[in-house]
Amino acid sequence: QSGSSHTLSIDQAGRRNSSRNDQIGATLNAASVDQTGASNSVVTQQGRRATPSRAATSTGNSNSINVSQIGNNNDVSVVQVGSSASNNRVTIQQQGNGSDGAVDQNAASAANATIRQSVGNSNLATVAQAGSAESTTEINQLGSNNQHKVLQSGSSHNAVIDVTGSANFRGATPIAAQAISQIGSLHSSQINVNGNSNANLSYQLGSQNSSQQTVFGNLNSSSHYQQGSRHIFRETTSGQGNSLQAAQLGTDHEFNASISGDQNTVSTRQTGSLNIADLDIQGGANQAILEQDGNSLNLTEQITGDNNFVRLVQKGDFSTLNVSVNGTSNRADVIQGDVGSSNNVAAITQAGADNVADIIQIGGSNNLAAIDQSGSRNQALVSTDGSDNDITINQLGDDHSISIIRTGSGNLISISQQ
Repeated sequence: QSGSSHTLSIDQAGRRNSSRNDQIGATLNAASVDQTGASNSVVTQQGRRATPSRAATSTGNSNSINVSQIGNNNDVSVVQVGSSASNNRVTIQQQGNGSDGAVDQNAASAANATIRQSVGNSNLATVAQAGSAESTTEINQLGSNNQHKVLQSGSSHNAVIDVTGSANFRGATPIAAQAISQIGSLHSSQINVNGNSNANLSYQLGSQNSSQQTVFGNLNSSSHYQQGSRHIFRETTSGQGNSLQAAQLGTDHEFNASISGDQNTVSTRQTGSLNIADLDIQGGANQAILEQDGNSLNLTEQITGDNNFVRLVQKGDFSTLNVSVNGTSNRADVIQGDVGSSNNVAAITQAGADNVADIIQIGGSNNLAAIDQSGSRNQALVSTDGSDNDITINQLGDDHSISIIRTGSGNLISISQQ
């Protein structure tokens, strides 16, 4: 200790415990170390002009705690407890003002929690790992007013969070600002945010889930929710004003999204099992709504251009939908099948400007509707009900318009305009 008005309290019980506390050039620092058990080692605290700071309570086996603080009003609380707790390791490094770091590893073995908050102000990182073995959490925050809250319960969890920027998790309460909450077993989640005023939420409940989010830019908001088992979620967002919401319920879902541009909004909901959704958006002011309900559905969407609107809904089983849009001011609406319908296929391809394609297939099965438009100001609307209908529309040129409504089964229509 170097300086004035320091307070240090160390209580060690057991064998082979080791504690180191360094308070350098500081005023009004306070440190408390309590170790109970065996083979606990290394508690390090360094502060400079910090008020007041506290660290470390260890009960268990082979725990290791390392705390380093530089700045003002930092507060660190580390608790490693539990009768079966062993091989835990906590590393907290804080530099800045008003940062909070808290790690609670309870009844966990081989758990690892690392919190690094550097050069920022008013950062908050909270990690609680409770349950069985092999949980790992790492949080890196650089900037100001960042919040993070990670809760892992179960076994074999992995959570990695990296935030660069300021005012992340904007206007959020500490509960709503939780970046990762994993309950179950064998979860893995990773969130990377680079920019300003980003808000991110990921929640996994079940087993063997995997989630990954990467956000670049400003004012992005991402929400993710998985319930069941063996879900996979991937997101990459670059630009400004992007918003993504995804909810997967059931088993064996997979959703992959890549968004680049401005003011994009994506909302995705999958319920059932074995559903796959793939989304790629480039441009500005795009909006996409994807909803799949049923079993073994497949949806692929790709948009390049400006002011596009896509709404895709599939209900039923074994339906396939493929949409590709290139141009400006395009719109594509597809609704396939009611609950109980199956094997509907719809494909829309648009290139040009001011194109509108609308396909509605409800109530039947084994329907195929395909629209291919290239040019400008084309419009094709297809509505069919029944089963075994086949409609193909191909338009190339300018100012075309087609509207088809069919009721019944076994109808075949093919139209080509150039």
